[in-house]
Amino acid sequence: MLQGKMVGRQLHHIPTWSDCDCKFCNSWTSSSKDTLYVKAQGPKDNKAREDVIFIHGFISSSAFWTETLFPNFSDTAKSTYRFLAVDLLGFGRSPKPADSLYTLREHVGMIEKSVLEAYEVKSFHIVAHSLGCILALALAVKHPGSIKSLTLLTPPYFLVPKGEAATQYVMRKLAPRRVWPVMAFCTSLACWYEHISRTICLVICKNHRLWEFLTKLVTRNR
Repeated sequence: MLQGKMVGRQLHHIPTWSDCDCKFCNSWTSSSKDTLYVKAQGPKDNKAREDVIFIHGFISSSAFWTETLFPNFSDTAKSTYRFLAVDLLGFGRSPKPADSLYTLREHVGMIEKSVLEAYEVKSFHIVAHSLGCILALALAVKHPGSIKSLTLLTPPYFLVPKGEAATQYVMRKLAPRRVWPVMAFCTSLACWYEHISRTICLVICKNHRLWEFLTKLVTRNR
């Protein structure tokens, strides 16, 4: 900002999810795609009778489904259904736009554009996990007449008592302030004191090239 004032112009920095400036960590900023990545699997004759949309959770991708469920579907299922596993906006091989706020509306809109419209899906089943459950519910509310079934795996849901502050109640449930066991302490520390957990990104993630070099040096794996 100071430099921008000195040279008489405003600098526009590209916001990123990583503190590292290496090409690998920032390669997604050059992506020109405007649709989500979708892995589709169905009958070779394209005569699937029903569509199933798979929506992954946080810090995941379509591989959550394609590498576990897809290879194990029965021949009957493969000949009956068309399976569509999507990489959500900002995940996997999908675009990660720097100017996006990644809101619920944006996620749902991209699924509609990249899956429902692109594959001409009229009615469908949804199978969702974690964060994907929220998006699945939003799709179900927006397209009530198109949903055939809704399967939610580990949805993030907490029944908040009347009079309780929702955010504080959920925090106490997910990350109670405990000293023991060690993992509970680490989880609590990271959630309640974000400025401390932020140092992990600044010390480790930002300098991952240095840590990779040292690891290879110590293990003699060049």
